[in-house]
Amino acid sequence: MDECTHLMRDYLCKNPTAINWDYYAMSEDDLSQALHQLKSFDRPDMYAILKDKIIIIEHFEFDASVCSRKGMKGIKEERLLDHRISSAPIGNEFHVGKGDYPISLANWQANFDMTFDSRYNKIPAYKEAIRNKGRDFFDKPIVVGFFIENQYSPIVYNHGMSKEHEELYYFETVQFASKVSASPDLDFILFGSYCNGRPQIFYIDRESYKHIGESTDLENADLHLSPLNKNEITVYGKF
Repeated sequence: MDECTHLMRDYLCKNPTAINWDYYAMSEDDLSQALHQLKSFDRPDMYAILKDKIIIIEHFEFDASVCSRKGMKGIKEERLLDHRISSAPIGNEFHVGKGDYPISLANWQANFDMTFDSRYNKIPAYKEAIRNKGRDFFDKPIVVGFFIENQYSPIVYNHGMSKEHEELYYFETVQFASKVSASPDLDFILFGSYCNGRPQIFYIDRESYKHIGESTDLENADLHLSPLNKNEITVYGKF
């Protein structure tokens, strides 16, 4: 499944309302039109042609697990579990599956920075590839977006302020705000995650994001991962 289909099928079809913080790069109507007109591409992963602009979107995902040359351990484990679920035989039998991978806040930040930087550095190449599609792509401004996916946010607590255990989305962190505000070639982000048990898209406009107030610093010594982060056991079956 390509990234464009994934965005539509696994997020927008299940929960079409995007949570947003203002619109600067384009209007809400423009975003809605673009999402309904997206076409798959190679690099960038998808694009849409509007009356007065071109929207391009590149997708990447990250998590808080250990990353090696083969990729992030958590993403690989979750994909294997998804494959086992989809491949389960039909019958009156339940199966039990569980991902097994440690996570850390340091890995979370390192994985985001690595994947963000690798895509951000290719933005000029993405624009050139779109321009090279033909004459209709020459004279319209290009609006650049990332579809960033972190399905399962870590559960954290702050020992110094509150011992309440809660999910922390990466876009709520100082590290995210600093990275995005220092990336002028990027216009907006569609951040995909699970929120209250449902897939959710958060629309984040780079220009508006600097107006968001308090953010969580991942390097705060009082911030800890919760023991509730144990990988959940999944029970599944086909009948």
